[in-house]
Amino acid sequence: MITKNTTWALTLGLLGLSTTELCAQKMIWRSLPAKTRLTQSTGAVAAYDINRNIVLRFGGDSWTGLYEYDGKTWTHRSYTMQPELRTIAGGAYDASRGKFVIFGGSSKSRKLLKDTWEYDGKSWTPRIFLPKSPPATQGKMVYDSNRKLCVYMTFTNPMQTWEYNSKTWVQKKTKTTPTSINRFGVAYDSNRKVVVLYGGDVPGGTSSLTWEYDGLDWKKIAAKGSAGRRIWHDLVYDTNRKRIVLSGGQVYTGAYKPDYRTYEYDGKSWAPADVLTPFRLGKNGLPMCYNSKTKGVVATGHVYPYEYLPFPGTWTSFGKGCGSTAPVLAPNAGTYPKIGSHYPLSLTTLPKTTKGAILSLGTSRSTWLTLSLPLDLKIFKMPGCMLYQSMDFLWLMSPSGGTYKTTIPFPNTPALTGQKLYAQSLVVVPNVNPLWLQVSNGGEIWIGN
Repeated sequence: MITKNTTWALTLGLLGLSTTELCAQKMIWRSLPAKTRLTQSTGAVAAYDINRNIVLRFGGDSWTGLYEYDGKTWTHRSYTMQPELRTIAGGAYDASRGKFVIFGGSSKSRKLLKDTWEYDGKSWTPRIFLPKSPPATQGKMVYDSNRKLCVYMTFTNPMQTWEYNSKTWVQKKTKTTPTSINRFGVAYDSNRKVVVLYGGDVPGGTSSLTWEYDGLDWKKIAAKGSAGRRIWHDLVYDTNRKRIVLSGGQVYTGAYKPDYRTYEYDGKSWAPADVLTPFRLGKNGLPMCYNSKTKGVVATGHVYPYEYLPFPGTWTSFGKGCGSTAPVLAPNAGTYPKIGSHYPLSLTTLPKTTKGAILSLGTSRSTWLTLSLPLDLKIFKMPGCMLYQSMDFLWLMSPSGGTYKTTIPFPNTPALTGQKLYAQSLVVVPNVNPLWLQVSNGGEIWIGN
């Protein structure tokens, strides 16, 4: 019998898991709760209101205006004075002033617009007396948190760069201009203090180039890797992980095809993200924003919102315990099986005559030795009991007020991320059967970051 005091290095050896292999950070796209379903909308603008902890979505080809998401439901905001419905407008949240700024886009009648509006969470204000503004156009906008202004890039040939400081628009006469003229993606990297532009249409083709703007000039970046010759994708900066996230859009490989992979850019290279639970973003892109409260990237144009973040680990219960009082094995509420943490498990609903409990961990839920799982334990004179995992590692659980508890100490080893273990408890109950044993349900432990 191996007790919980056995070193975890030995545990890893018994489970056949490498302690030296390194791997990329595992990520997931997860569906977020939303009582209200939205119509899927491409060409919309997304932003995060850091003062109210609200996700904003405006415009798009659903022609439904402004929605706010509080983490539980979408709420439609309609005002007497508000922008004309539009798609492919530029939009960004000005954190220094607490205003959501939008410009331009196309109306439902396909008219190009050139108006500027600001939303403060209570009402829209049209900025009709600005001395200057960009041309009527579609485009993309980001907020430069270092210089505290909005940067707007037009869908025109050649592309124009404009900056909005809340008082006026200023066109930037840069020495270099990106070759992209339409359907590109942009985001602001607040760590390196640059606007990053990727892909889009170029005269005569489709681009796979990366450009950066530092407030003075644009520079073509010789980035390693590529996210392909791509249009209609969206970019967002993951502040917590300090990298650009790209998702959605279409890639040109002789013809345009949807590409649902997620890519990341760290300022030097593009690489596909290691996503355990992929999400099929729309072929024409879905607007994304960074939620600084949850530290995740939120995609808003789908029927339900989705969030992209490091995989936290999961527990999934399966099967059931045996006996007239069937033991139940489960983690403590609000805990996740993550590397570098202690994962608490509790065994409840126990017979009154219980004398002890053992936790069993296995690397398989399909075979044990030469036997197939689940295994009916009536062959061991335990009628009604099933073995759900391969019993590679056993340790004692500690009694605690009518329950039994233990913790699994996961080391801070990246190679463990994404590994799956299977847990089940053996419960000692005198005279319940010739072996004095009952078993609990099984649990799949998917180890997270």
